[in-house]
Amino acid sequence: MTLHKWTTDAQEEWLKARLPSFADAQAAIKTTYGFFPKALVEWRDAWPAPDPTPDKIAKAKNVEEARKKQRARDNDVYYQMTYESKWKTVIEQEWEMYKSKLTAKNADTVLKQERFQFANTFIREKYKAETQEVKDEVKKRQLGEKKEGEQPGEATTDAQNKAYQIAIEKLPATLALMGESIENQTGWNISFLVSGPE
Repeated sequence: MTLHKWTTDAQEEWLKARLPSFADAQAAIKTTYGFFPKALVEWRDAWPAPDPTPDKIAKAKNVEEARKKQRARDNDVYYQMTYESKWKTVIEQEWEMYKSKLTAKNADTVLKQERFQFANTFIREKYKAETQEVKDEVKKRQLGEKKEGEQPGEATTDAQNKAYQIAIEKLPATLALMGESIENQTGWNISFLVSGPE
């Protein structure tokens, strides 16, 4: 099963033109700091994201921060809407094929992505390819969650618990990214221990 193409033809050509720079950065182990920041700026100059609403810009530090938050939130809501019902089995199959393909030639091959990152990339690509109707439903659910979460003092216990659950469901992505970053920088093994207020 092949993944859906997420780029236009022009974007694909743009990416292919940068493959030599990417390979050089990888060889020098400077992909994260030497290649991606510049490539991301150039990509956004060529294909800017739609501007966030004035309300979102006011709440964020700047327009770019508002765009980042919007993209991340869209993917989170889409994940919650579709993972169990639509993508879980497909992601598992794709993950196994990805691992098999990389380790077929050499069992000691280090995977470029862990399972969690792989699933997030998969969901992001699927969301980009979704119909406008599905994207509108994502926006609608976001607004519903926001309204419920904005007034916890006035909310019922059930509504408060739902707002807490939504926040808790976002934590694995945050903690995984934070733990991976600390591990990459220090070589430490990272564990998180969390507890409720009572």
